[in-house]
Amino acid sequence: MLKVVIADDEEKICQLIKKLVDWESMDMTVIAAVYNGVEAMEAIEKYKPDVVISDIRMPGYDGLDVIRTVRQKGMKTEFIIISGYRHFEYAQNAINYGVSAYLLKPIKKEELIHALSMIRDRLAYNKARLTMEERAKRAIRNDVERERRGFVETIFSKGTYSEWRRISCEEINARHHFHFQEGYYKCLIVKFDHMPENQLTFFAEETRKKLKDGIGPLCYEWEFLANRNEVDVILNFSPENQRKVSAKIYAIMSEMSIFVSEFGQTDVTIGTGEVCETFMELPYSAKIARLNVEQRLIAGRNRVIEGRIQESGFLDSGDFAEFNDCLTEAAESLEPETMNAALFRIRELLVKFRNISGHEVLQMMKEACNVYIFAMKKLNLPVEGEEEFVSRYNEGAEWCASTGELFELLKQHILSSYQETVEKKKAESERPVRLAKKYIQEHFGSQITLEEVSAVTGFTPTYFSTVFKKSTGKTFLEYLLSVRMEAAKQMLREGNEKVETICHSVGYKDIKYFTKCFTKYTGLKPSEYRKIYA
Repeated sequence: MLKVVIADDEEKICQLIKKLVDWESMDMTVIAAVYNGVEAMEAIEKYKPDVVISDIRMPGYDGLDVIRTVRQKGMKTEFIIISGYRHFEYAQNAINYGVSAYLLKPIKKEELIHALSMIRDRLAYNKARLTMEERAKRAIRNDVERERRGFVETIFSKGTYSEWRRISCEEINARHHFHFQEGYYKCLIVKFDHMPENQLTFFAEETRKKLKDGIGPLCYEWEFLANRNEVDVILNFSPENQRKVSAKIYAIMSEMSIFVSEFGQTDVTIGTGEVCETFMELPYSAKIARLNVEQRLIAGRNRVIEGRIQESGFLDSGDFAEFNDCLTEAAESLEPETMNAALFRIRELLVKFRNISGHEVLQMMKEACNVYIFAMKKLNLPVEGEEEFVSRYNEGAEWCASTGELFELLKQHILSSYQETVEKKKAESERPVRLAKKYIQEHFGSQITLEEVSAVTGFTPTYFSTVFKKSTGKTFLEYLLSVRMEAAKQMLREGNEKVETICHSVGYKDIKYFTKCFTKYTGLKPSEYRKIYA
């Protein structure tokens, strides 16, 4: 049997927990009930229990202290935390420590047994204590869950079902283990914003509880699927229960809003699809639910959004075409500041189109990524990770909760890519300049020409002159002059050669012309320079 320790500073709560469960039928036994954190730690160290049911606030060690200490000791004890709303500020830390369940007071028998059952099954499976019959039952249950949730995923992700026109409701029920009945169908999306990814399981389980308790009794059938930072839901209910279902959705929204508010900045929104009369219309209801949950980008979070969202036509407007042209021109500039200004044009357009929908905002941002890629291709400027560029933005956009967050993500996404591409382009442009400088340093004593040096770089003389001037700030002749004069200055300071000899060494045939150039460059004649600096 699995060993259980109960810890709560209220003796009545401990007694209640002991009475709520038929422990023997659960293959468990309560080996200790303690009333503070110190006693809890002593009992855990003494009995090495498999499960601890603990209040989150107790004298001595509180629940979090107990969990933290047990984890530090490397013990694999499973924890079920019980608490009231006023203690939710601790729940997030409890989740991070890997608690198995977080139950609210007053404790419900069904929820406690459900949590204990999950722990028992998981531990039994991990320890290979399941019989062949139990394993078969588990496999069947897993197959049922996989089929049901796979159907939900198909409706929400693919937007259709390949055999709609050839399959009956009875076949859907048989194939995917549903119990759909004639009546109404409706899709929901429960969206969590600003939620750490590792907490989806916890929030999804809380959503499941509220759906089961609130809407489940009103439905013929329902199923949900937790996916990234949302929960997708399908409901099937009688026409007579339509208003009750709608009211329960609002009630669940209210409860979830209070619940998530205790976990930092997390927000929740429910987007509802339209009611339909056949299961074949479920993809349409899912589409409307998606449009509505995207509307939170405009309308805000922590609310139910329903109905049909009217689009403004922005994506087909001249303003969006203007933005595309602006972004293309910015790409040609090879200046990140110009690209940044082009991106800010998006904000201006959003202000102008006050009736723009959340869906249009999202599509606009995604289209901006496509425009950027197209512009860079047109300029023959390869973008690193081009194939994944748009998909990476789309994935990131799913975690944005407002137009401002979407814009900041877009700006960061494009500017970081553009900056990297521009730097590579400039580095490529600098290479021929480096080759030219090296050649000039090695051959300045001879009669080298622009044509000779440009041939070394592989550029035409005209294009080389432009690139060289942009990189060095000097023309080819100005740079050659400076190299020769600096070499002459060094020879005058450090050697005893005649001025005529130095003249020839740095590439001049006429000593008078050399003297004229040197005097203009330094303000001194060669002989005067030697007297002062030698």
